[in-house]
Amino acid sequence: MLKIAQSLKNFLEWSHERGVAFETATYDQILQYQREQMAGKWSASGTKLQASTANQRADEVTNFLTWAALKGLRGPFEVKCFFARSLGGERKMVRAGRAKESATPRAVARFVLPTAEEVRDWLARVRVKKGNVKYLAARLILEVGPRRMEVEALEVDQWPSAQAIREAEQASQATVPMDLYVTKGARPRTVDVPIRFAQCVREWIDEKWDTYAYRHFVKSGRRTRTRRLFLSDHPNAHGRPISEMTIYRIFKEVEPRPKLWSPHKGRHVFACFFVLNALELEARPYGGLDAMGFGWVQNRGEFWLKILRDQFGHISKSTTEIYLRWLVSSCALAEMSSGWHRFLEGDGEVCA
Repeated sequence: MLKIAQSLKNFLEWSHERGVAFETATYDQILQYQREQMAGKWSASGTKLQASTANQRADEVTNFLTWAALKGLRGPFEVKCFFARSLGGERKMVRAGRAKESATPRAVARFVLPTAEEVRDWLARVRVKKGNVKYLAARLILEVGPRRMEVEALEVDQWPSAQAIREAEQASQATVPMDLYVTKGARPRTVDVPIRFAQCVREWIDEKWDTYAYRHFVKSGRRTRTRRLFLSDHPNAHGRPISEMTIYRIFKEVEPRPKLWSPHKGRHVFACFFVLNALELEARPYGGLDAMGFGWVQNRGEFWLKILRDQFGHISKSTTEIYLRWLVSSCALAEMSSGWHRFLEGDGEVCA
């Protein structure tokens, strides 16, 4: 909704500058608005905007003016449309005059992930600058892939018990399951937590969580104690539940950090390195990733992304395409994928 509002605001600013009232604007004028964005005549920086941006804004304005005409807020608004078929054979109505967009979306072309070394070094700085609890919260995104709102909502009772971790370890499992109840779309799901990371958080819970929860209970004056998992260890906010905005600031404030770093980018890192590690393990008996062709990487990558979909919560078709392109371009870099979870920990890593 915010994106729609921003598009309409941009159009209203343009129409004010051009002396065009929305009550009388024609579809040809919408196309003029679209062309001026692509020519750089209407952009904040004066640079030419991508066709996808100009199309999106013009689409929203067209929808708005069509709605306004139906509601009697303006005169009739005629939109020129035609039927076209997508690459998948789907027949749909298309707005005439839409600019042709690149076959490779900008998000795909510009999708660059940090190296494993950059992520591990950044995590080490988080622990030093922000404390152990914020380090564990950030590492959860990189190890398991939840959204920051899901990390905020996580409660202590959801974390795998010491017995569950022990049983998984005795069964030679690499991960232990954990249920997420507060999720995007309100659809609970089960995720797999790497054993060593599960142990790290479990040790912190058993040794310190109760003390932090009690301190927050006393300071806040509430009738019941919080059950949130990640409670601040900062001296001025002992026991306060860590919010999703705090998690966002961790990724934005700890420097030096990977380029364009954010919790969402951290989810991308988890997904891609998870799949890349799986591919490296599969390819090892056949000479490693260097010996496998791009077709093999793409086919097996699609398989592992389907496996990952349940853990991730949702992976759209466009995001899958981005991941596959990255995997194909990185298939020769086997050193990036050797033991992602072990690499984050490093040699002799101490939990707390």
